[in-house]
Amino acid sequence: MGNKDINKRKVMGFIIMHFDLAEFEIEDWPLLPGGTLLKDKKGGSILVWSDIMSSSIYYSVNGEPAEKVAMPELED
Repeated sequence: MGNKDINKRKVMGFIIMHFDLAEFEIEDWPLLPGGTLLKDKKGGSILVWSDIMSSSIYYSVNGEPAEKVAMPELED
């Protein structure tokens, strides 16, 4: 499995665990590893991506400074 796939799996795993997907439109954000943009019905957004140097996920709500979240390693 390529790094691109692993990063996306980490990001989607975080999103599924923490957000109600029925409330968001999901878009790829290819500028960041695993980058995924969640847009809510009120115009808000959450950008989620993977740190390629660690097992961390970062997210930014409405363009605010990013928050770091430790994520467990995924099994193949």
